[in-house]
Amino acid sequence: MAGEAGIFDVVKQLLRAPKLDEEELMRNAAHVFTGPRGRKIVFLKPEYRRDSAGSTSMSSGNVFISGEINGDPKLLHEVVRHEVFHSVMTPRSRALNYVHSNVLSRSGLYIYVREASAQAYGARSLWQGMKFPFNRGYITPGWLATELGLLGMAGLVATGLVQDETH
Repeated sequence: MAGEAGIFDVVKQLLRAPKLDEEELMRNAAHVFTGPRGRKIVFLKPEYRRDSAGSTSMSSGNVFISGEINGDPKLLHEVVRHEVFHSVMTPRSRALNYVHSNVLSRSGLYIYVREASAQAYGARSLWQGMKFPFNRGYITPGWLATELGLLGMAGLVATGLVQDETH
């Protein structure tokens, strides 16, 4: 049937990671610098408003910094460090990038570790980093606890299986 999407297409659409329109962002660039690993750090024009202070492209690893935070040097420094951390952690290989984006869209633990690490590096504060994913709504404590509980149970089962085979 030509007009209907199959179940796999629907699931693929639901699970895909949102992509940045890098061409539009580059058109609104005030300054562009080369960052780590050859990725771009793009400072947007002050009049170009975004939902977040910074974002990193999942496909290229380029960093985009909102123009409206240029007046606060401390916040600007924190956001640039946070996003550069994400940029460095974004895989270059297509296969690894695919795995990375799929794990990022499904695993609360992975989201927590990634965001907490980036914020701890950006703010230079472990405590701020630990709170950041919860404060920004990236993850809920219940989601993280559930995933940690499941991993713990799997570890106990695996340990029990190994011990049973050795005795």
